[in-house]
Amino acid sequence: MGRGSSKIVKRGTLGGQKVAVLHGCPFEELTALGTFRHADHVVKLFLITPGNVAVTEVAEHGSLRDLHDTLEFEQRALSAEHGAYIVMQTLSGLLEMWRAGWVHGDVSTRNVLVFEYDADAPEATRVKLGDLGESRVGERRMRDLRGVLRIVDEMKEQRRWARSMEPQH
Repeated sequence: MGRGSSKIVKRGTLGGQKVAVLHGCPFEELTALGTFRHADHVVKLFLITPGNVAVTEVAEHGSLRDLHDTLEFEQRALSAEHGAYIVMQTLSGLLEMWRAGWVHGDVSTRNVLVFEYDADAPEATRVKLGDLGESRVGERRMRDLRGVLRIVDEMKEQRRWARSMEPQH
């Protein structure tokens, strides 16, 4: 599925369910995944195996960056309504972390995972925070908020680009 700065992510199955298998997770990320295993808007951890391997739920649509790339290839963009649902759920994930005294540390389109997406039903969109490798106990929440603002800017830029690709009459 991909390679991060400190880990390799592969697809797998666990009890017949599709999962993501994260090889080489740093201890801090394993701790964060365990802390938020029951959070609604943070990727769910199923188990940790020896060798710093974490098994989590898999985002069938990949990251928000992957979804942007797919839509760009199709010369489309997320609607403003889709964007609102994505931002609300991303902020909900951050609030879950902040209430527990943690910060994410690397909020970006590559770390917002898309579990459900329907071009015709924005309310069906489901995203969660992933890649908790930079997560720490702490109070540096403004960095997380700046990440959300960058996501909003990227969505606006994609919409501008998609409009520029529409045929001119």
